[in-house]
Amino acid sequence: MRNKKFIIPILLFILSLALRISLLSKGPYHTDALELAIKSRLTISTLKLHYQHGAGYPFNVVLGSISELLLSLFGLTDFTAVNLMSAIFGSLAVMMLFLVCKEILSKKTALISSILFSVSPAFLSVSTFAINHPASIFFALSSIYFMLLFSKKMLDKYLILSGISLSLCASTRLPDILIICPVLYIYISTLLKIWNGWHGAITDFKHHWKFSLSAGLPLIIFYMPMIMLKGLKSIIETNRNINLGKFLWFKPRNILMALKFSLRTLAPITAMLSIPGLSLLTRERRWISIILIFWSLPLFYFYANTSTLEPRFLIISLIPLIIAAAYFIDKLTIYKKLILNFVAYVFLLLAVFEMLLFILPILNFRHNHSLIVDFAKNIAKEIGPKAKVIAIDEALFLRYFGNIDVIARPVSCDEQELKAFLKGIVDKNLQEGRRLFIIETALEVYDDDKKFRKALFRQYKLKLVGEYLNEDWHHDNCRLSIFKEKLFEIIPAK
Repeated sequence: MRNKKFIIPILLFILSLALRISLLSKGPYHTDALELAIKSRLTISTLKLHYQHGAGYPFNVVLGSISELLLSLFGLTDFTAVNLMSAIFGSLAVMMLFLVCKEILSKKTALISSILFSVSPAFLSVSTFAINHPASIFFALSSIYFMLLFSKKMLDKYLILSGISLSLCASTRLPDILIICPVLYIYISTLLKIWNGWHGAITDFKHHWKFSLSAGLPLIIFYMPMIMLKGLKSIIETNRNINLGKFLWFKPRNILMALKFSLRTLAPITAMLSIPGLSLLTRERRWISIILIFWSLPLFYFYANTSTLEPRFLIISLIPLIIAAAYFIDKLTIYKKLILNFVAYVFLLLAVFEMLLFILPILNFRHNHSLIVDFAKNIAKEIGPKAKVIAIDEALFLRYFGNIDVIARPVSCDEQELKAFLKGIVDKNLQEGRRLFIIETALEVYDDDKKFRKALFRQYKLKLVGEYLNEDWHHDNCRLSIFKEKLFEIIPAK
């Protein structure tokens, strides 16, 4: 009979996983997915951890390596293996949200919130291709869950498990370490309850050391090879440049863009229901509402002010709004009036259908097509084996799937750097008789002032060679952005 409590979580996991497998991306839709597959395979073949891009995120590569190693036994390709890893951890995160909500609210609220979370567009999307959000969110929810158990049962093993989960979350996606805000709030509240005052809570060094070591040691271990190789400064600089550039500045334009992405991530009905849900929680379950505020606001404000904002970044900060919406629906169902019960379930069904109708066609397309892979292969056929292509974000796809010699364009567009690039690389290749091409995105992106474009056109002619279908994966995984990307050949002006 004790095992009955696991029936609903297991069913949620199975159904969520079945949905995600049915929509699994055909190829590596995102550059992070391709890089994860490559770095995971290198880790397996060399038995050395190969970090994913500049920011590292080591545990994501460890998980990718384990997935490729195990799933290759069933004949799955590296790309399918890492995509499936996201589907598995996305489904585990749905199950973990159920357990969290069951601890703080009720089983019905937990079930409703898990259903809404499972089909929310941004989260369902990132659960169908290889990226670090599903695993990071799972470990974040695990940290909250185990800290809630520590608060309830006062057993140190739950405190240690919470710390380890927090560390694995940060090792998978470092900025998500801000989930420590609600975790610490629960932890401090628990110590205040144990010692009945601040003095005992502050001087409880036994618990402080256990939590600090369990949260800190795994993080240090995973990042230590990078620290030893590049030094701590390089890691700080990388993460600051990517994520912290605008964090200390409140910019209304950034916040408005984040709110727009939030509405797309939640879908309007869920967002609407979260408002009365938060109001009810504030009045009826104040401790819970404070946890949700500490959970949502720091992460939302952080990601809203990053220079590379996308809907997927906001998922972890919007989970409390899904919980609030579920709580409101649950509250309507407890009344004996038939009309309120009917309205509650209509709201739930409408929210689910609204989310699925929006995202399913997009994910179904990616399940059947991998445009960026086809794009790389088409470029390779067009230019021949000895030519070179200038690219930025598509470079990895062109190298891997097209076996193309790619020249990386400077991202900063600094005047001296541009001059050195054009004279030392472009001129040199043309003088040596090599055919040199550039794709349209490399001509346009990361160049708001058009410095690169103007410098290129001053010294060279660009001949349009062809146009090829491609999918933009940069800014919004909840939108299908298909376009014809131009390929130009660079020719000396004289």
